[in-house]
Amino acid sequence: MEYIEYKENIHGGSYVVKGTRIRPEDIVYYGTVEDAMEDFDLNLDQVMACYKFCGIK
Repeated sequence: MEYIEYKENIHGGSYVVKGTRIRPEDIVYYGTVEDAMEDFDLNLDQVMACYKFCGIK
């Protein structure tokens, strides 16, 4: 997974966007792709990796 990694010490052990403490499901259920990109300072590839990780096309 290029943009998602597992961190034992974040959120009690969770997958997050690499280099952040943001869980993929937090991005998916946040709002629009554009909102997530702007509010979390992520690029489109990172946001789309969150959708793919959560099984959403």
